[in-house]
Amino acid sequence: NKKIMESKANLVADIAHALVQNNATMRVTLLMDLLNQNDFKRKDGHEYEGGRGSYHFISSLYDYFKEIGHQKAADDIAAAFVKADGSYAYE
Repeated sequence: NKKIMESKANLVADIAHALVQNNATMRVTLLMDLLNQNDFKRKDGHEYEGGRGSYHFISSLYDYFKEIGHQKAADDIAAAFVKADGSYAYE
């Protein structure tokens, strides 16, 4: 559903913006937990997990915001979310 995807994307962008504004980052696993707690599901209907698919999710959100002309949101997403080792999840 497009409306759910936009709502999910906007939630992630808002979180990313707040993190960047505060010079902070968040592990992708924590973001996945937040999405699950707010009843957002993957396209296949399952809950989010913190694996490689979650990094693809971050990259797809970057691409989505870039395509609709919201480069600042895309850049915030790229800068805000990290892997367990502290490296950026967006690649």
